[in-house]
Amino acid sequence: MEDPIIVKTILVTITSGAIALSISERLRFPAIILYFAAGILLGPYVLGVLYPDSMGAGLKIMITVFVSIILFEGGLSLNLSQIRILKGTIVKQIVINIGITMLAGYLAAYYIAGLSRELSLVFASLAGVTGPTVIRPIIRHLPLGPNVKTLLNGESVLIDPIGAVLAIIVLEFVITKTFVGTSIINFLLSIGVGLLAGSAFGLTTKFILCRTRLLPAESHSIFLLGILFLTSFTAEMAAPESGLMAVTVLGVILGTIDYRIKSKIMHFNDQISKIIISLLFILLSAHFNIGYLSTYAFKGLAVVAVLVLVRFPVVLMSTRGGPFSMREKLFVGWIGPRGIVALAVASIAAIKLEAAGIMGAKLVEIMVFILISVTVILQGLSAGLVAKRLNILMKGDGNLVILGVNAVTLALAGFWVGQGKSVLFIDSNPDNCLDASRAGFACREGNCFDTATYEGFEIDYFSSALGASPNNEINILFCRFMKDTYGLQNLYSVGNERSSKELAEIIVAENIRIAFGGAVEREMAGGSLISRFLGYLKIARPTAEIFAVAEDSLHGDESAWMPLHERAVILAVKREGNEFHLFHDGFKFRKNDSLLLYFNERDLPEIRDFFDRPT
Repeated sequence: MEDPIIVKTILVTITSGAIALSISERLRFPAIILYFAAGILLGPYVLGVLYPDSMGAGLKIMITVFVSIILFEGGLSLNLSQIRILKGTIVKQIVINIGITMLAGYLAAYYIAGLSRELSLVFASLAGVTGPTVIRPIIRHLPLGPNVKTLLNGESVLIDPIGAVLAIIVLEFVITKTFVGTSIINFLLSIGVGLLAGSAFGLTTKFILCRTRLLPAESHSIFLLGILFLTSFTAEMAAPESGLMAVTVLGVILGTIDYRIKSKIMHFNDQISKIIISLLFILLSAHFNIGYLSTYAFKGLAVVAVLVLVRFPVVLMSTRGGPFSMREKLFVGWIGPRGIVALAVASIAAIKLEAAGIMGAKLVEIMVFILISVTVILQGLSAGLVAKRLNILMKGDGNLVILGVNAVTLALAGFWVGQGKSVLFIDSNPDNCLDASRAGFACREGNCFDTATYEGFEIDYFSSALGASPNNEINILFCRFMKDTYGLQNLYSVGNERSSKELAEIIVAENIRIAFGGAVEREMAGGSLISRFLGYLKIARPTAEIFAVAEDSLHGDESAWMPLHERAVILAVKREGNEFHLFHDGFKFRKNDSLLLYFNERDLPEIRDFFDRPT
């Protein structure tokens, strides 16, 4: 019969994790902070509800399995198209980070915290391991440039398995007293075998999923879960500790499969990851004796300060010559919270060190816990303020989610993608989705209010949403959904200014702008904006072209509105400094703006004359 303490521990952990996750998503607050609080509060040293030690060896097994799934999910979610652009910078960031942070961590742990040389070395091997489980929630809703997000995400995903393998090799070196050269060879061997095993299984699995019909679509996720564990087991058989690297590479390769297949896999893995991350954080936090803080808090904070400060020169060196401004480098230098993998490996290290009879083994776990909790809380709560003070938040509109495939939105998307930005169409009509796909755009057929529709796409990289369906109410509710669910702040709707009272209140409350319907259009003949938008769709030979706003075309000084040809509509505005805006009600033009106009092809000569004419 099962031990009631174990059953209670697992059930309470799952329940508290679900509650903490729900609260965090509602308040847009990092869930990890709540997991920490729940674990400590419910643990044996405060309320005495959770007893992780009651799980015995099962806790270590659970940690190993859960960490493998987390690393796989991290690799699967990587945006390889962005990673390729910054691959040199990311590699330098990882190598320099491990080298310098490990040295600084060792010196700080030994001279400041007073750990032994062996324990300082184990702590140092974990000191630089950031993680996507903490990075993503922090930067998810910030309108940062894609390069900044890619560097932070890419570093956190790839350094996780490398840091974990390094820490385990260092741990074995400390316990067995093997020759240093042997440990280095073992580390390189584990990384190499992991790369080979992950690549072999990844490419084979990708072929099975994309080129054959051996598996029904509904079994893809379960099949991949089995492949994940098979990959890890095979790699471990070839070289100990190589499984973590193997499952990460497996995820990275499978992240390149067709998004229609990937989306279902991502949805399944996302749900599993949320559960296991909450379980791990709460159980490992409950394992921590808060009483140690009175003894080690000051020394721990001093060590954390050293590790936070040393990240700045690491980032400056790794990003030298890259596409980053000094302000962006400072932000990346500030954001480096340590994650669940570091805490999990620290817990395993404490167990192994104690079993080997090494005195003070618990200190490694204590120092890592302080490092993680301080960096997550401090950097998680300050990221938005720091980004704002550094003035690196993106201006204008970035990557765009569009509800509704039609001639107008396809013209807009063509311009948007041509400027190096991404567009995702959402439409419930399969024919419309086919039109978008044929035009080369990503499109998802489905319910715009169902989060499953967006699985497989990195919505974190999108900052703007446009509701452009023929239904006024759905457009507005779609904008609110994108803000509430994904944190998108730039919201636009092709709507009717004479909306119902309820919709009008939503427009005001959510700061939704009316797209393509500003002061210029109100100079046109009457009719609601939605009816005029539907009229644009009936243009027989539509075309779109960019025209520059001459300095003397503006009515006013620096910012104003301008008269426009009556048979053209403004879709977007390109501003100096590579800044882009969807045109909307109340938009104010500036000198040297460029306009994307939508009009009938036969009106092109007249419109050109309009812009070329003297005023």
